[in-house]
Amino acid sequence: MSSFYGCPYNGDVDVKAAEKFRTPLHIVDVTLREGQQAPGVAFSPDGELAVAGALVAAGVTIVQAGYAVRDDETVARLRRHFPELRLAVLAVGWTRALTAGALQATRDAGASVCSILMRSSSKHLANLSLTTDKAVRIVAEATARARAADFDEVIVAPSFATLADFDFLLRLFDAGLAEGASVVSIADSTGIAKPLAVRSMVRRLRDRYGETVGIKLHMHNDYGLALANTLSGLEAGADWADASVLGMGERAGNCATEQIVVALAGLYGLDTGIDPKAITTLCHDAASAAGIAIPPMQPVVGENVFSNKLELHVKAIAQDPALLEPYDPVGVGGRRTLRLGRGTGPTAVLLKAAELGLVVPEGMLDGIVAAINDRAVDGSEVTDEAFAKMIDGGER
Repeated sequence: MSSFYGCPYNGDVDVKAAEKFRTPLHIVDVTLREGQQAPGVAFSPDGELAVAGALVAAGVTIVQAGYAVRDDETVARLRRHFPELRLAVLAVGWTRALTAGALQATRDAGASVCSILMRSSSKHLANLSLTTDKAVRIVAEATARARAADFDEVIVAPSFATLADFDFLLRLFDAGLAEGASVVSIADSTGIAKPLAVRSMVRRLRDRYGETVGIKLHMHNDYGLALANTLSGLEAGADWADASVLGMGERAGNCATEQIVVALAGLYGLDTGIDPKAITTLCHDAASAAGIAIPPMQPVVGENVFSNKLELHVKAIAQDPALLEPYDPVGVGGRRTLRLGRGTGPTAVLLKAAELGLVVPEGMLDGIVAAINDRAVDGSEVTDEAFAKMIDGGER
């Protein structure tokens, strides 16, 4: 029996006809690079190993370790500890340090996937004093160097692609593909694209390049659309996607690893090779290494996601969890909890008492319900300890 509860409209003929998924899907976890671009986040060497270990335990197979040249030491450390991982790097195309020898050193350190970064919007190119012709030439040269260094995959990865002239994007992609690149990438670097815009871009690329070229997505979350945009692009035929644990990244962050894995499994029945049951542990390990708290309403793994307190909802959950939940918490490594607060009724009080091995004395049920609601209005959380005192008659 599936732990995911389906929406009947997801299977409508017109809905399914619009889905052009390609398999296998390659989820590249970018927490170690993008996550460290978030204010206040900096992984220690041990923290990087902890995050990588949690990713491996969850079934992630491709991890972006950082930037070529700058993070070669990190790449080498991860390679020593996790020889099974495919390690990816981002190579900044316009830097003088990106020589053939430098890329070879990154490859020798253990990276096997190299993304060639180039700005793609006219304003960003002007900011770097680059002409379009120069940018195309740099991408071709950098791709050739990466191929000569024998990277398994070379990806043409223009940033700010959703701000760029599409014909210029094609020039960048064509230049890289001509030199041996195997994947092209769409980056919504400022998180401004709509899902249908991402879908349109992917379809245009798939129509141009056919089935032999991979298409990757790198979505930011400034409008809260990183997951939707990633799913839209994958539906249209992209087969690579970047994601970071808890969406960690600069500004509003990126598509969250836990969300894309669970959405693909639960909404589409697609296996990414990443175990949804390991997601909650992965997120807690990564949050601990980053020194951040998981927001209580964070989808999939927040502490409120499987918590109920309203009497009507508690009754429904007690009867059949599928009445109120999209999936069984066990399916994502979580657990269901019962909270007490405003809206709590007798069902929740009796269930909470049973959970704690307590018995509500006869005649006290209504008074305890009233006391819980009174405390909630005053802003006081009704903890398990406080609840036990209420039952003992020591606190109201």
